[in-house]
Amino acid sequence: MFGTKPNPEVLRKFEFLRTRMNLSEKVIRQAKKFYSIVQGCDSLPKSQDKRGIKGRGRKLDHIIAGCIYIVIRQNKIPKLLMDFSKLLHINIYTLGSCYLKIIEKLNFHESRPDIPLLDPQIYIHKFCSQLNFGPHEHKINQTANKFLACLKRD
Repeated sequence: MFGTKPNPEVLRKFEFLRTRMNLSEKVIRQAKKFYSIVQGCDSLPKSQDKRGIKGRGRKLDHIIAGCIYIVIRQNKIPKLLMDFSKLLHINIYTLGSCYLKIIEKLNFHESRPDIPLLDPQIYIHKFCSQLNFGPHEHKINQTANKFLACLKRD
């Protein structure tokens, strides 16, 4: 997966994000595969030759978070790039830029089904529970889902 010898720092960072973001081993396994592809990418412009995305000054945290976020989007897990930004204390725009570079290197595009467009419906439950609506939470959740369904039909 990581070549001949796994980098302990990389493994530690993957494990840190897995536990803090409450992600499954399956998600991390898939993200590690993307990480190894991105690190071994040789279809780079000459200015980046053999240095990969990290060679452009991208930090390890950015690359790992981007790889995990791809898997999260593929599996429709209700996590946002902002969650990574807050946890790792990384500027959201810098992290988003790195994520887009990784998508480009992996030849994924937003229009492909590999990485679906964000569906706001998967976040409704998450945000309703965070807003502490108490006994009204279920009804608000249902109303928001009905509202989104109507918007999708239009």
